[in-house]
Amino acid sequence: MKKCIITACLVLSFAAITYASGKKTAFVSSLVNKNFNQEFANAKNVSWSTYDQFMKAEFAQNNLKEVAYYTSDGDLVASMHDISFSDMPASVQKEIIRKYKNYTVKESLEYFDTASDEGVDLYGNEDHNALYFVDLAKKNNEPQKNNKDIILQVSDTGNISFFSSK
Repeated sequence: MKKCIITACLVLSFAAITYASGKKTAFVSSLVNKNFNQEFANAKNVSWSTYDQFMKAEFAQNNLKEVAYYTSDGDLVASMHDISFSDMPASVQKEIIRKYKNYTVKESLEYFDTASDEGVDLYGNEDHNALYFVDLAKKNNEPQKNNKDIILQVSDTGNISFFSSK
């Protein structure tokens, strides 16, 4: 009986913590699962998380780490994956190298906003389907006044803007 009470307390504590964070234990409807399997047929090692407004799938596909976001109605909202800086449009590479010559690229992501045609404006991306996020670090030979990484947001048309620092 004592074990049952302790187990029940642990389960309730875990439920309270996940509820407070907005993240819930993963229950994926058959519709979401069906749509995911159609969209990402080669996905491996799929891990689901559910939140108040969406469901998130983390998985590997074609040797890339990917993430996809779905509504509870099974609609794909957005997806993203790692991308090599050299695979980004040449004009974007050139502009980042020119403007941020004191930085080096640490990581790049390609983000697809599939909800933008439905009036959803994620990351100010109302007119574009793809965005890139580029994490830059100050080069080692530069004075370290501000050693924070910066993250750039780049549209598929080549517009570069500051997104955040970390």
